[in-house]
Amino acid sequence: LVVLIPIYNDWDALRRLLSRLDEVSARADLSPSILIVDDGSDAPAPASLGTQPYSAFGAIDVLVLRRNLGHQRAIAIGLAAAYDKVRPETVLVMDGDGEDAPEDVPRLLARLRETGGQRVVFAERRRRSESHVFRIGYTLYRLAHYLLTGIPVRVGNFSAIPAAVLERLVVVSELWNHYAAAVFRARVPRDSIPTVRAARLGG
Repeated sequence: LVVLIPIYNDWDALRRLLSRLDEVSARADLSPSILIVDDGSDAPAPASLGTQPYSAFGAIDVLVLRRNLGHQRAIAIGLAAAYDKVRPETVLVMDGDGEDAPEDVPRLLARLRETGGQRVVFAERRRRSESHVFRIGYTLYRLAHYLLTGIPVRVGNFSAIPAAVLERLVVVSELWNHYAAAVFRARVPRDSIPTVRAARLGG
């Protein structure tokens, strides 16, 4: 299991996220390797990032991009790197600010096993934690997206990808622009679990 986390300057939130993810992983008997994609951050990763007394993690690696490419392209590069260097059984993509709750990781993996490891399993957001203004704007965005594409927006990046799908996904050109859209565009089999968008851990 590789947990892929793109990050841009959010080191304090990431530090708190890793602590929670380590606790959740230990309780669920998971031993994930962590792949952090540093998307050209102004501030480098703290030297202490990989030296914390984590109990569950197999390894923590930081892939540093020479320039800021944006969240989606950082995910694309991270997926390609994981496939090329590790060939993991599963890649779990999550944001580094804490809004993707670590407590949902075992649930995503459980659903992945239920599907026989043949589908991407997304965390489907049923409730968000942002301000009312943000929620109104996001609702308008979802409506416009549906009117233009016919596809409802219910998922983000938080998801579990099995090996068979990863091999297929890394060659989809749309991945360079948007990970979830690439999954839909490639007609990759997919499933979802209901989740609640958590609050940022810092920053």
